[in-house]
Amino acid sequence: MHRIPVTKARKTLSDVVSHVAFGGDRVVLSRNGRDLAAIIPMDVYRRIEAEEDRLDLADLRRAKREAEERGEKPIPYEEVRAALGLAASPARRRRKGSRR
Repeated sequence: MHRIPVTKARKTLSDVVSHVAFGGDRVVLSRNGRDLAAIIPMDVYRRIEAEEDRLDLADLRRAKREAEERGEKPIPYEEVRAALGLAASPARRRRKGSRR
């Protein structure tokens, strides 16, 4: 892992991205000695996304199980939106690997 100031990363962004993309290393961006953000390879990012999806699904299953144990029935998404006075949701598309 490399740590570089944001100002240097700004001046050498192409090199930083190449270092991460092709070298597989991570780069931590800092300002005034404080770590602010990280640039990581896509395979690492995809693993993080997959783990977040796994955790979200586990939370959903747990919440559903707890609701069923309390005798609650699920409320359809569009019914909740209508009850909250929200406009109908646009067509929902999901790209492969996308969380949103």
